Amino acid sequence: MKDAVPSITEFSSAAVFFCRYIMSFVRRILLHVQPLLKASQHRPASSVLCQSERSRPSASANQSEVSTVATSWHAAPLTSRSCIEVNGKDAADFLQGLITNDIHLLDGCTEGGPQCIYSMMLNHQGRVIYDLLVFSVVPNEYLLECDASLKDKLMKHLKLYKLRKDLTVSSSTQNVFSVYPDINDASFQTKAGNSEARFPDSGRMFRDPRLGLLGFRQLRETANNENNSGGITTSDELSYRRFRLKLGVPEGSQELPPGECFPMESNLDFMAGVNFDKGCYLGQELTARTHHTGVIRKRLMPIQIEGIGEDKVDVIQRDTPIVNSSKKNVGKLRGHVGSSGVALMRVQEALAAESLMCDFNGQRVDVKVQRPSWWPT
Repeated sequence: MKDAVPSITEFSSAAVFFCRYIMSFVRRILLHVQPLLKASQHRPASSVLCQSERSRPSASANQSEVSTVATSWHAAPLTSRSCIEVNGKDAADFLQGLITNDIHLLDGCTEGGPQCIYSMMLNHQGRVIYDLLVFSVVPNEYLLECDASLKDKLMKHLKLYKLRKDLTVSSSTQNVFSVYPDINDASFQTKAGNSEARFPDSGRMFRDPRLGLLGFRQLRETANNENNSGGITTSDELSYRRFRLKLGVPEGSQELPPGECFPMESNLDFMAGVNFDKGCYLGQELTARTHHTGVIRKRLMPIQIEGIGEDKVDVIQRDTPIVNSSKKNVGKLRGHVGSSGVALMRVQEALAAESLMCDFNGQRVDVKVQRPSWWPT
């Protein structure tokens, strides 16, 4: 019996399949080569500086002396934030495949290098599911600060990808505090950005890697906020959130709803939270593609809402549309404390608008938006 000879149609189908496979393979290679070829075209020098410098907290941030530079500081316990420990021989490689930043920035944590980095975890579609601060003072031992309401989900997420890796994932009893400067102080930016600021060692101090103006993160064994010293006054989480929103910095599931927002629109690139030169991680492809195209039309921006009492918190529903004078939708609210809020805005249209408004209890209230001073030019 003669061997069956493939038809022209079968040859064509095989050729098409082979070509598609090759094209897919080439696209994946280009995805990793493009950062080297196009970085100078799509990424301003100020943005590069922003990432490299902010991702390296000052070693002096962990010292126990009192600075004469900054005297108006506030310590607030952050009950909305919680910590998870990831320890073990494979911990670094494990986290490297899940977070947007480069975990190896913490490799020199015992030699004066960074001890804290900002990062996010994404889903398969490249959307944000967790915003994190990652601490390390000992190699292969990491503390992940996350939204307390998502802690259990994050632990399940980590254990899902753990497989047979040599590491442990466990809950931590560390309490998170923010030590932040007085935004009403005339020398606010000088104090907040001063790399020599030092405080008494009532807990481990880490310069906030997202933005120098945010001050410090502190980890304490106790939740007690009554024994502050060295110019640090007692504050509360609501005051910290108002301070943070005035700067336009999002945090937690209220302002970064899981599965609904993209990292670049959340200013992850402006806050040293993503590394475009590291290897693959979950959700990387869309983030890398967005970076390479250089087109990001929407970003989270700080807003001021007129006529809202300072005691009103999130009384305007999240995702409430913000419109211009032509009633065109140019953004949506993410959250607010009193008149200070943060919203996802179409940047050019919002800044060019003569007026902006949103709905509150059936009435239109005026909204003002501004470009944060810390954004790269």
